[in-house]
Amino acid sequence: MWDRAVGPMQFIPSTWRDYASSRADPHNVFDASLVSGRYLCAGGANLRDRARLAAAVFRYNPSEAYASAVLAWADRYARGVCRPKGCRREVRIREVRCSTCHPGPR
Repeated sequence: MWDRAVGPMQFIPSTWRDYASSRADPHNVFDASLVSGRYLCAGGANLRDRARLAAAVFRYNPSEAYASAVLAWADRYARGVCRPKGCRREVRIREVRCSTCHPGPR
């Protein structure tokens, strides 16, 4: 048994027990993602409402900085863009790398 946050979604044991099935593995990214969804949707809040989504993320980790970062990443993902490490601009997720910051061979 474990006593600290584990797996890709960093669940603590009590939260995992409350939201996971008995066969779910906190180290399995698919199980952990599903349980994260259950946790965020607990209470029946409409997560299409920005304030309720922010409250759900804050409940997951009560840190304003964390909630802001998660919501920013969610916005980028919804738009299909990201900012690769070291790049000065956002790029489409389909791009392998930012051609402005990391030009290919000439």
